[in-house]
Amino acid sequence: MRELFDNTIRAILADQLSPEQVIAAEGGEFSRALWNSLEENGVPLALVAEDHGGVAASLTDVCGLIITCGEFSAPLPIVETMLANYLLARKGLPPLNGVVSFAAGDELVVNAGGVSGSVANVPWGRHADLILAPAGQSLVVLATGSASRCEEMTNTAGEARDTLFFDGATPEQTIVLDGLASELLLLTGALIRSAQTTGAIMRVLTLAKDYANERVQFGKPIGRFQAVQHQMALLAEQAAMAKASCEVAFARSAMEFHEDSITAAKICAADAAGVAASVSHGVHGAIGFTHEYTLHISTRRLWSWRSEFGSATYWCRRLGDKVCKSGAEQFWPGVVEGGFPSPV
Repeated sequence: MRELFDNTIRAILADQLSPEQVIAAEGGEFSRALWNSLEENGVPLALVAEDHGGVAASLTDVCGLIITCGEFSAPLPIVETMLANYLLARKGLPPLNGVVSFAAGDELVVNAGGVSGSVANVPWGRHADLILAPAGQSLVVLATGSASRCEEMTNTAGEARDTLFFDGATPEQTIVLDGLASELLLLTGALIRSAQTTGAIMRVLTLAKDYANERVQFGKPIGRFQAVQHQMALLAEQAAMAKASCEVAFARSAMEFHEDSITAAKICAADAAGVAASVSHGVHGAIGFTHEYTLHISTRRLWSWRSEFGSATYWCRRLGDKVCKSGAEQFWPGVVEGGFPSPV
């Protein structure tokens, strides 16, 4: 099934998404034709059960799909919609129709008068029909049309990261959880951003490799110079590390989100993103900084995505706190087993 998903999403994006369209999206355009094509191929419902119109795929099945979305810098919340529907499916609820997004910031209050407060950093908020947001121990589904105000903002890549304000809005659905809803959405967001970051790293690796083999200096391709080869090897190493950690996180989260694996994936992807951006621009030289060349499309997303849903510093501190609180006797078992008990 994974091969089918990977081939399908790659064929759609290669055929229907150009660098010019990605740039246009940074100016506020929303590719409705691309969204419709993804809907027709069932991508938003990939993780939903068959009796609700999906194909009952696992997170492992869609790992490559999300990596490919990052590789092509897909300028719409297809992965957010897919994971939002997955979270509802885990509760036995039907999927949501239309463009869906979510954010992890917990600034909403639910009372008899409705939902009030704000939701910050909503990916593609201005284009979404619905958003999934945390309110204490509840997930609330809100129609963006019920927002009293939308403060439009963007990340470094020019992608919409809006703040929506609500004043007594009536939620479409309210799902009560056992724990904090913000924690669930944070882990979900960190998981998908680690995969998208990995995809962008794979793209800059390809661009740098092709350029190094084509650009001739002193009578031979620059890729034959030892210094460039060393940098390319470093970039390939980082790409492999990010991809491996991402694959592990998706595999170990097949039943329940595995916090430590997601933490490792986010840290590895964020660290690799910095190396990938630096090395790829170094290999390309001046042309890599021009707007006409496509390298910046990926590197600006690397700089943006590595900090979304928690930066490397945030996740390192969080992991370090768990390790310290679990005690010295649990350190080696935790390393071997790939996880540490959560602090009480």
